[in-house]
Amino acid sequence: MKVLRYAGLIPIMAIVFLFTCTYAASAENPDKGAYVNLFFGKFHPDHDLKYDSSSIAGLGLGYNFTKNLAAELSFAQMNTDEDGTGVDEDAFIRLYRLEALYYLTDSSTFVPYIAAGPVAMRLNSDATGNETDFGADYGLGLKYIVNPSVDLRADVRHVITFNEDVDTCNSLLYTLGFNFRFGCAAKAAAAPVKETPATTAAPVEADSDRDGVLDRNDACPGTPSGVAVDAKGCPKDSDGDGIADSLDKCPQTPKGAKVDASGCPLDADGDGVADYLDKCPDTPKGTKVEANGCPAPKAEITKQGTYNFGNIYFDTSKATIKQESYPVLQGVITYMNGNPEAKLEIQGYTDSLGSRASNQKLSENRANAVRDYLIGKGIAADRLTAKGYGVSNPAATNATKDGRAKNRRIEFKPI
Repeated sequence: MKVLRYAGLIPIMAIVFLFTCTYAASAENPDKGAYVNLFFGKFHPDHDLKYDSSSIAGLGLGYNFTKNLAAELSFAQMNTDEDGTGVDEDAFIRLYRLEALYYLTDSSTFVPYIAAGPVAMRLNSDATGNETDFGADYGLGLKYIVNPSVDLRADVRHVITFNEDVDTCNSLLYTLGFNFRFGCAAKAAAAPVKETPATTAAPVEADSDRDGVLDRNDACPGTPSGVAVDAKGCPKDSDGDGIADSLDKCPQTPKGAKVDASGCPLDADGDGVADYLDKCPDTPKGTKVEANGCPAPKAEITKQGTYNFGNIYFDTSKATIKQESYPVLQGVITYMNGNPEAKLEIQGYTDSLGSRASNQKLSENRANAVRDYLIGKGIAADRLTAKGYGVSNPAATNATKDGRAKNRRIEFKPI
């Protein structure tokens, strides 16, 4: 039966603990500084390694880079027996670790942390000789800050190493120990500051709302707690819409846009387009609108993005508009009147009957005829252009009568 070889470390650690900086505990993790870690515990090697579990003790040297991050180099050894040799063979395991420690909190007496890093494990047995395996470990720890120089800590690690005989080995390490931080004596020796009766402390200037601006400079002394303020102590209004950032649901409203109580742009006609973007701010409720807030055309929108208000009929092989086309053209007029900034290109098309040249000319004449008609009904000339496309871009096949009828058409393209 193995003897617990490291029990003598317990009274040593207790003595060091009792005589190290006995003044009040600090409930904060240190910003920076080195420390020594003295620990003992239990190591359970992977069963396939054929080493018995045993007590382990070791020493580490660490450094806190910040309140949340530290690095630690440690060495530990356990004396054990090699299992399965048939005789009681003395053996030992040495464990070398380089770990990064990340503290999950920095302002509590109890500080949990996670750790991980590379390891080297030296196996030595009188029966099988020496072997060094490499790998990594990871695990959890909990540190109790006893005072500014001493921490009590507990750790558990999963140690993964790679052995040429066993392949991957999974071992467990449990330890309890102390951290002893450097610089305690200098802190403890600092003499208390004595009050000087002859000196009268200067009065502390008030900051009633605790916004970082003294009352004597604070133009808004009643600012609610936590609200960001400007140099005058008033709530910040980044977009200058008159609504403080803390209440502004639309904090990037363009300058000059009128907003409601929540800081969002007004939409007086409720068409979904903010007033500052709405070119038609009095659109009747329920009217379908375009991106500029003006009524959308009551027309078919083609794959090419043009508007087809309906069939516009002409005399055969001529550009004379038939009377039955006037209701369709009235739809165009209504759209143009409702969208005062809209401009259209009137596009004329024909079927494939006849020569290409004659069809091109006919499409131009018909497009111009529609333009002249709209101008005669009060639409400004500079809002309309006309262009003939002849037999190009057919809407249907020219092989059938119905298809040719669909190809003889007028479409309107937004400019």
